[in-house]
Amino acid sequence: RLGIPGPTPLPIVGNLLEQFIRGIEKTDEEWIRKYGKVFGYYSGYRPVIAITDTEILKSVLVKDFQNFTDRPQSGNLPNLLLNGLFFMKGRTWKRTRNIITPTFSGGKLKNLIPIINKCAETLVNNLSDRQGENVDVRKVFTHFTMDAIASTAFGIDIDSQKQPDDPFVKNLEPIFKIRRLARIPIILTAAIPPLGKLLYKVGISTWPTDSVRFYEETGKALIKERRNRKMSKIDFLQMLMNAEFDETKEEYIHNESTFSNGMANGKPTHITSKLSDDEINGQAFVFFLAGYETTSSLLRYASYILALHPDIDEKVYEEIQQTLGQDEPDYENIGNLKYMDQFVNEVLRFYPPIPRLSRVANEDITIQGLTIPKGTLIHVPIWSIHHSEENYSNPDTFEPERFSPDKKGIMEGVTFLPFGTGPRHCIGMRLALVEAKIALVYMLRRIRFVKSEKTKVPLDLVHFGILRPKTPIEVRVEAR
Repeated sequence: RLGIPGPTPLPIVGNLLEQFIRGIEKTDEEWIRKYGKVFGYYSGYRPVIAITDTEILKSVLVKDFQNFTDRPQSGNLPNLLLNGLFFMKGRTWKRTRNIITPTFSGGKLKNLIPIINKCAETLVNNLSDRQGENVDVRKVFTHFTMDAIASTAFGIDIDSQKQPDDPFVKNLEPIFKIRRLARIPIILTAAIPPLGKLLYKVGISTWPTDSVRFYEETGKALIKERRNRKMSKIDFLQMLMNAEFDETKEEYIHNESTFSNGMANGKPTHITSKLSDDEINGQAFVFFLAGYETTSSLLRYASYILALHPDIDEKVYEEIQQTLGQDEPDYENIGNLKYMDQFVNEVLRFYPPIPRLSRVANEDITIQGLTIPKGTLIHVPIWSIHHSEENYSNPDTFEPERFSPDKKGIMEGVTFLPFGTGPRHCIGMRLALVEAKIALVYMLRRIRFVKSEKTKVPLDLVHFGILRPKTPIEVRVEAR
């Protein structure tokens, strides 16, 4: 009715079956070629508009963001996730974002660097013990991100590679394994969202209930312990407990105490907004999930690229030696690794951790002549945008130099979206990049990754949720 071209939907499921069977990336590429930069399809009975047009995307993600604040939900989500920023909506999202944004400031992140350095040292020690061996890089880097985020988020010290049976380790893997049976409720709830709540009420969830319950109970216990003992630690959980937002002045209150009540001489000093314990728990859990798989994904593909391109490996290594020498990485000096920045950005362009993002229109709106009715889902095919010849010359060639300072503008706008853009971009972006760069510094000082007979070229990728290879990436570890 809106005159938007697109594939013909099937009854009830719309175009979902084709996407599930053929793969999101294949249907996206075909539909973009066939219908252009704006096309429509149906996710069940819900209309979806897919957009790669940069001017329209600027409006959706930035200029007219107030009309596209929310992400779509299936209704099949545990409360622990619904209490996290990623799935919050409207005013609740805005209030929560205001409260927690300062916890990701440069000053706060500096306090976490020693923790990340310790985890990175454990990572490279474990890799050094396997010199001459082929390693499954996903396992290696999920252990590192597990250790780093358990420490930075919850103050829990783990060496997950040597403690694989620790419940904090064992309960996370099922969350990222999409079981065959789980695909049925995923399709059903995507096609008919109200069905998601019904399935959840009768105990059918796309999320492993026992694992989610473990993290919910662990988070509650940690929060309760800190309140009862009036403990204070340097980690994300503590920063969330400390965070306050002055709603009167609309500004963050610098508060180092979890136990402040906004009173001076018995009188209120400000009207504050703090997170409830359930919200603190939800934020910490979502932060844990987001950092675990996405940062390990970045490192996984970085090691693969370094194994295939020894010339790039040498450039990154030489810059580390010339810029840092043997100094310990910190928040300031890793910012001086300009070629590493280019390399990491190109890894994120080439292999975006999340190959698509979605929004929902809050009200009817017309952008650049495109009418978007209230309730319409917006789909942004990040993979297609990152691999478009219109946005990047030779998009299927790995070229860190495309992000060099003399090529200004490439990261402006909406053609580079590994963390999204606009007010709802990934709030943990800065921490994820710091964590990955520190890991690279520690590793490349002592080892190199080398292509072996088990290294698959090219990779066969699955574009469902987190971008991942169908078979494990294996490379050989050698001493530098």
